[in-house]
Amino acid sequence: MKIGSLHALLLDSEGKVYSYGQNCWGQLGLLKVSVKEEILHPQVVSLLEEHPISLIACGGNHSIALSKDGEIWVWGSNEYGQLGLEKRYHIVQFPININWHLDPPLYIACGENHTLIATQSELYSFGKGSSGQLGTGSLEDAYVPTKVPKFSGKRLLLLRSGFGSSHNFAVTEKGVYGWGRATRGQLGIADLSGNCSKPRKIPDLTGQHILDISCGWYHTATLVGHIPPFLQFGVLVNSYI
Repeated sequence: MKIGSLHALLLDSEGKVYSYGQNCWGQLGLLKVSVKEEILHPQVVSLLEEHPISLIACGGNHSIALSKDGEIWVWGSNEYGQLGLEKRYHIVQFPININWHLDPPLYIACGENHTLIATQSELYSFGKGSSGQLGTGSLEDAYVPTKVPKFSGKRLLLLRSGFGSSHNFAVTEKGVYGWGRATRGQLGIADLSGNCSKPRKIPDLTGQHILDISCGWYHTATLVGHIPPFLQFGVLVNSYI
């Protein structure tokens, strides 16, 4: 389940996507539902039924889904370019394939008005950039997927943002990195009081085993484990048994 500002998406074991909540920006992606309607119970996003989905993400008023075939489907608000559709659309009421021609996506994440897509060796961002949340060193909005130079040639182990946030975190083998809005200390970097337009390593998380990270409007919660990674733990248990 993923939650936006006024809507939510559900993904079942068969790859079907369900949505409910407000549809003021078309973020539900439902046929025969106007932007003035509010849906109180989950309804299947029928336009995606022939494209089994593996991952979903919600921004403030936009939605994104990654199919098992590597297709990226987007819908909702494109006010700042967060759908990656250039400036052709302001609102997209139904899921549209953005025709991703780059390396196959592994992870997707959405902030309030921006989107992140990670491949095997690159991270791409697009949407609103005024707080540095795109990580490219620029505060300009981006209407097409743009590489985040810091992570070129690197595989991400974890990628997180949040529907109300303008900051992000990524985990690589070398540590935890954060970027974007940092006006309330939400990046966890003591000497940083403004916005951060390029990913910076988080010193206090160096060497920690990060299980998960959650981004709120002005805060961040990190789940830290003191055991080996889950995959290694499973192998050890099986070996022991």
